Amino acid sequence: MIASKVSRHAQAATALARPWTTRRTMARVVPVLLAGGALAAASAPAAVAAPAASHAKSAATKNARLVYEGGVKKLGIVLVDAQAMTLYHFTLDKPGKIACVGKCVKIWPPLVLPKGATGVIGGKGVTGLGTVKNPEGQMQVTYHGEPLYTFSGDKKRGEANGQGFLGKWYAIVVKPAAGSKTASTTKSSGY
Repeated sequence: MIASKVSRHAQAATALARPWTTRRTMARVVPVLLAGGALAAASAPAAVAAPAASHAKSAATKNARLVYEGGVKKLGIVLVDAQAMTLYHFTLDKPGKIACVGKCVKIWPPLVLPKGATGVIGGKGVTGLGTVKNPEGQMQVTYHGEPLYTFSGDKKRGEANGQGFLGKWYAIVVKPAAGSKTASTTKSSGY
């Protein structure tokens, strides 16, 4: 039994030492950088065979996947960040003028592009994303022009403790829960 395990390990090591095996494996599995620094494997033989000019173009426009849909019990389907934390908008933000500054950003951290990213894309079904330069000089993610924030009072996924805070902060609800009155609180504020 032990000899057969050693033999299998030796065979695996020999197979990995063959350059053609490694190249073939690499051609089938290409790591893709996701938001938050997590790596995932995506099968993409076409991407490996893509011409160098196409690769250079995609490297110049690095999009970060930062916004997804997630569930919050009493609200329904809301926008969430890569850690599945609820995203909010601030009704005092106006086009071209972000109102949450100073101490506000400690309680309501803005959703910003990670270093090296030049744009933002959403998870399945999420559209209308963009960016705006905030007062701290960071590129803050927007949803239909509204800057997005997380809430420091949310400690785990599925929470929306900031919903309705001071009558100015609301989760971005994309599909209200049955019987919920949240639809009217998440309408666009004029962006």
